[in-house]
Amino acid sequence: MPAPMSRVEYESPGHDLRRLYEAAGGAPVIEQYQIAAAGISRPVYFVGPNAELVSHARSMPLWLRSGGETKLPCWFAEIFHGSTDGLDDMERLTVAWWVLPRDFMFTLDPMVAQTLVNAIHLEAATHSAFGD
Repeated sequence: MPAPMSRVEYESPGHDLRRLYEAAGGAPVIEQYQIAAAGISRPVYFVGPNAELVSHARSMPLWLRSGGETKLPCWFAEIFHGSTDGLDDMERLTVAWWVLPRDFMFTLDPMVAQTLVNAIHLEAATHSAFGD
């Protein structure tokens, strides 16, 4: 991936969700791409600005082949490859990843992807209603 990634646990980071909403022109999308690395191929669901998601999807196999390193542990490579034996319950239950400052997210679960889009829209509507 072109930028280091960090795991972000969802704790209502409104400002960042609103920034993602704005980066997507008010219309964040979900795009599914089949990602293959180390003999494993899985659908990955990307959430964010439509125009940028294909380039993120194209760079993911290289990032995975290089070990999926990030500034902070994110466990995506382990979860993607199904090698979660060394992870604790909290790590194993990570279902979505947010790439900062690239303004996109990804997940292995289409329902989680839709939940992310809904949360982005809700956060934008909430701030809009309060005029900030």
